This record gives sequence, structure tokens and C-alpha cells, in this order.
Amino acid sequence: MITIVVMIILLLTFMFIKHFKQLKMKPEFSLFLALIFATTLFNIQLYIKFTGKYDSHRIIKDFNWAKEDIEDDLKDSEHMTNIGHLRLLGSDRTHDGPLAGQVDWGAGESITENDVNIQERDGGPDWKRILWMPTEGFHSFNTTASDEAGNLRPVPDSRPGDCKKLMYDVTDLPTVSVIIPFHNEARSTLLRTVHSVLVRTPRSLLQEVLLVDDASTYDWLLEPLNDYVEHLPKVRVIRPKSRQGLIRARLEGAKAATGQVLFFMDSHCEVNHMWIEPLLQRIKEKRDTVIIPLMEGIAHKDMDYIGASGVDTGTFGWDLIYNWRRLSDEEISRRDNKLAPILTPAMVGCAFGINRDYFFEIGAYDEKMDIWGGENVEHSFRIWMCGGSIEILPCCRVAHLFKPKLPYSFPGDSARVIQRNMIRVAEVWMDDYKKYYYATQSKLIPIDYESLEERKKLRRDLKCKSFDWFLKNIAPEVEIPPSDAMQFGQMTHEGSKECIARPSEEGHLTRTTCWLQGAADRIFAITSDGKFRFGEGCIVPTLNGVKYQRLCREEHNVWEFVESSRHIKLRHNDQCLTSRNETFKTQLCDPAREDQKYMFGFKLNFKQNMNIQQISHEHMKRPKEAIEFGMLANSLKVKQNRDCVSVLDDGTLSIVPCSKQPNYLKVLHLDRDKSLRVGAYCLAGKKSELKTLKCPRIINNKGLMWNYTHYQQLKLQKRGRCLMLLGNGEQKTVQFAKCDENELKQKWVFEKVPDT
Repeated sequence: MITIVVMIILLLTFMFIKHFKQLKMKPEFSLFLALIFATTLFNIQLYIKFTGKYDSHRIIKDFNWAKEDIEDDLKDSEHMTNIGHLRLLGSDRTHDGPLAGQVDWGAGESITENDVNIQERDGGPDWKRILWMPTEGFHSFNTTASDEAGNLRPVPDSRPGDCKKLMYDVTDLPTVSVIIPFHNEARSTLLRTVHSVLVRTPRSLLQEVLLVDDASTYDWLLEPLNDYVEHLPKVRVIRPKSRQGLIRARLEGAKAATGQVLFFMDSHCEVNHMWIEPLLQRIKEKRDTVIIPLMEGIAHKDMDYIGASGVDTGTFGWDLIYNWRRLSDEEISRRDNKLAPILTPAMVGCAFGINRDYFFEIGAYDEKMDIWGGENVEHSFRIWMCGGSIEILPCCRVAHLFKPKLPYSFPGDSARVIQRNMIRVAEVWMDDYKKYYYATQSKLIPIDYESLEERKKLRRDLKCKSFDWFLKNIAPEVEIPPSDAMQFGQMTHEGSKECIARPSEEGHLTRTTCWLQGAADRIFAITSDGKFRFGEGCIVPTLNGVKYQRLCREEHNVWEFVESSRHIKLRHNDQCLTSRNETFKTQLCDPAREDQKYMFGFKLNFKQNMNIQQISHEHMKRPKEAIEFGMLANSLKVKQNRDCVSVLDDGTLSIVPCSKQPNYLKVLHLDRDKSLRVGAYCLAGKKSELKTLKCPRIINNKGLMWNYTHYQQLKLQKRGRCLMLLGNGEQKTVQFAKCDENELKQKWVFEKVPDT
């Protein structure tokens, strides 16, 4: 562009000089005027080039998306969007240009990118600043680059050529409601998501776009957004009264939607060309199928659109995290052409379409799951086990901005929220296989097991199949860990960042790229008895290295995994598995050597004995043996402010306000055998310490036997001492002390459990 402008300036300057020679002016004066003329032209091209460019630092600092800015940007619009005035709101950069005017959708038609004049990113001074900026981590992607890309941009038509030949009768397809929940989303990504849907969806098919605001706090997502979407066709904002999280926010949108099909998508996506027609056609043909677009990417560092290079399917690990996986041989042979739907055991959560009536018939979402995490795996199990199917369509493509980390906060600890969701999935849908999920967790939190009953009833009512059926028929490629495995899964070599793969025909280990998770040819295990397993066979040391043996024997129990150094070590000497130049052998262990370090997908612990995980919902009901039953509260304060005994994740006791923690953490009962129980666990006393132990079948140990006196004291028979509240403020705890009938901190009452 600059070269062309310079050539034009030189040509005009030459013509200017020639013209003045014809007028017989002095050469010096002619040259002076020519210089002024050339400078003027050059400044004009600079003005044209940089008009509308913005100060990228202003984007970072300026969060005041003022109402006046929006009204000014949309002053020429009345009801339909004037694409000519889709300004990058909050900055000085515009996408103004000579356009066809307002959006005027005809039946079955939509605007194309050709109707939108979007300035190219031409490498100017501002664009040099649009690099990956770690300081913009509050959205976990490069917001400056996103703002530079604007509210709408062309995207490459990445569909296979045969997809472009397909024709659809849009007059005979169902309508779609697009549901986009958001929480403190960056304005440019949110608006680009919306505009990509509006521009690339036939008007006759788009029922509405529902933006569900999940308690955003940024100014530009409040009243200014309301004003903005008033000028967009078929777009409205739904604002629940409190933070719902992704799961319940989607439900809010689904309940408000009026389209025949629901399409859920994240607030940082862009749809591709003719994306909706194949999806609606397939749902029309097969009502009980859930359609997943072929997911493409948006790079978080520079916002580049990344087309899919191939077709992958979805699966899950035993931690219930979604994984990409290459197509199985069975799926490849089942499909009769490259455009046929792809069956996938698990669905990605960021974008999918489903028949609205079927969505509610099949149980919508588990409303007891919080915020985000596990909902896509729960949905996957439920759809397949209860008679539906999940398919990926190669001709339906949506790009998603996969963020390197969660950019928003959870109410409470995010890890606990996600694990609580996962436990709900395991308990309702995984039957006896839930033990594999629990084995992947180093620490488990308690959940309210009684709250699972509604979802378990749904499963019974829908006559859903077993999880064993699901594994054998839908996800046979999911490897089941050996029951004695301590390390299991994909095995990564730290030195090369590659994965250890299926042994060769000669039995030698090999390495390959790690970009796909959970592939069966990369699943290894190290067991508690020292076997290094692949499938039914074992990796064994030899004189020249290591080799795969198809049958494991007792003499192969020679390995151990050292977590501190990440070494796979021989038990009887100081030799470690080493991989250099793609060969494997055992060499002297060296903590500094990267070529001796490995990581497995999961650390498993089948023997962990987490107290709370084993407390069933039954303990919320008063047992027949109970003399006293309820929340154990100290009577020092008035009832509404009392402190209760609670049980932490590791089984130790703590003191919490009775009103705050879930009731099931505090339900205790004193039985006829004098045991003080929480679920299947007994409170025990040793010296001045309190802890929980699994109750023996017969209580004959005075360290487990309590008396509840008429002074409301809990007295341990073994030591003749009483349970007492100690500490102040948030530092309260319970310990033993010499019994004192006048001490209020030793007085305990069993309060009635609400709603039991």
C-alpha cells in the first residue's frame, strides 16, 4: 500500500514539474512548489492511512463505555443495525465505510462480509503494539488485539469443498434461539460473537439471540449494552437477579427461548459460513441427537482465526475432564463419506445445538451443579445412556477462543466447586465405575448426597442404561485402569515434551507428539506391586535397554515411580528409565537429567479413606439407634448465633456458624452404644485430641464412648473429660477439658436439622 502511494506521489510530482516548465517558471520556484505539492500528498496519504487508528494504551485504561458514545455511534440507525456504523465502541477506531446501508435480510438471506468494509491490519505503528500482552491477563487473552479486530471481521471459509456444494431449503428448517451467557466478558469478543451470528445466519432461521448476563460488574455490560442491543435485530439481554454460573445461566436462556432449536455458545466465539443450516437439517432428521460443530480456534495471543486441520472426536479422562481424541478405526469405517456426522462419546461444552423440547425432556441441566465444570460430561453420559446420540458435523463450524486460564472468579474456591460438580456426575451416572474418578482425586470434599435423589429419579424415569453399557458400546476406547495402578494414563517425557507410545513390533518403546489426550496407544500404568504395564503386557529391563513383554510375570515387579524426582526407577538399584535420541535404556539416576523425568496423566489412590465421601444421604435421617440426633451446637450464644461442630475434608473437627455450612456437615447422633457418630464415622478421643474414625461393628472402646449428661455436657468415658469450645473469633476449635457443670462452653445441644 505504501509503495503504491509513493509511486503515485512521484508520478504526480513529475507531471507537476513538467507542467511548470511549460509555463516557463524559474526552475528553483518550480522545484519549491513541487516539493510542497509532494509533501501535501504524502501527508494526505498518512492521514488516510492512520485515520481511525487508536491508541492501544487507551483501550487498556478506558473502561467507561459511555452511553453517549453508543448513541453517537448508532445515531443513523433506527431499528435495524447500520453495519456502516459498527464502531469499535470505547476507542477511536471505526469500521465506517461505503456500505449498502441498513441490514435488510430477505428470506433465507444474510449479510456477507463483502458488505462490511473492515480495514486491514496492515502492519502500521499501532499494530506493532498489538502483540501478546501479559498485562491484559484480566481477560486471559490479548484484548488489545481483539479490539483491533473490531466487532465484525471476515473469517476464512474453512469448510471442505463438498460442504459448499450442499443446498438447504431454509423454508423447511426449524428456527433457532442462540443463547450466549456472559460474565464480565470483553466487549469486543462479546459483540463479535453476536455480530458473527447476525451476519452469517439466515433471518428466517434465527428466532433470537439471547444474551444472559451472569451478574457482570463492568460498566459497559450494563446499561450501555442494553442501549446498544436495542438497535440490533432479534437480540435481547436477560439479567438474572444474582450470579447463576454458566450452567444455570444457560437454563435461564433456555426457559426464555422460543426457537424450536437451542444453540448454546460461549461469549467468545465466531461462527463460520453457512454454519447453522446443516445443524438444523440434522436435528430435523433426528430429533434426539445433540449436534456439536466442528470446533475451530481463535488464538488468545493475537486473535488469529485457526481453521481445523482435521476432524477429532471427544472423550473423557477418569478425572472427568474433556479430552480431544482422534477418530477410532470403528468410526472411520462406519462413516460412508467425509461429510457424514461423527459420533462422539463426549461433547465439548462451548457450543452445541439441541431440539428445545428434547432438551427439557431429557433433563435440561443439573441445577444443583454450580457455576461451571462437569456439565458437558454429565450431559454426554445422560444423552447417550438415556437413548439419544451426540454428533459432530464437519460442515458446521464454530471458532472458540480457548483461554489459557479462567479469567473470572467463582463464588467460593473454583477447585472445590468443580469437584463438587464432578462428584454429582460420578454418583448419579457412573455406577461402580465412580471409584475410578475418586481414585484420581488427592482430596475429596463432602457434598449433600440427599440432593442427588432428584437426578437419580430422573435416570430411573428415563429408563437409562448402565455406565458399563456406555463404556462397552459408546466409549470402548476409554482404558480402564488396573485396580492396583498408582500412576496411569498418557505418559509424557519431560526432556522431549513428547509422549511415550505403543511399543514397536520388536517391543521397543517409541515417542510421539502429545497433542491428543487419552489415545489408547499411549496409556501406561505403574502398579503398586511394581509392574510397568502397557495393556496386558509389561515393560521389562534387558541387558541393552527395556523391552515390552506380552505377558506380565511376577519377576517383572521391579519398577517404582518416584514422585519427587519424577523418575521411573528400578527397585533393586539406582537405575532409571532414560530416553535419549528416541532410544530407551536404564542408566544411573540423576535428578538433574530431564531425559529421565516423566509425568503420567493421573496419580491414582484406590485405598484412600476419605471420611466425608463415604457419608451417604441416609445420615440426614434419624437412625433407630439414636438417643440424640441433630446439629451439635454450643449453647453459649443465643440460638440464631450459635456455633456448630463441623467436619473438615480430612475428617478433623472444626467450629463453624450453624447457619453457614451445609447442614449435612454437622448432623451427629449419640447412639445407644454410647458412640457419637457422623455418618459411618465415630468421634474418638486420644489425650486432648479429637478425631473421626470408622466405627467398629461393636463399640467396646471407652475412647469411642460418650455420655450426654443432664448438664448438657458430652463426657468421654475413657478420660472422664468433657467436650469444650475453645478460642475466639475465627480461631475456635473443640478440645477436652476438665468437666465443669457451670461452664457454658461445655454445654451442647442437638438442634433439629432443617428440612429433615
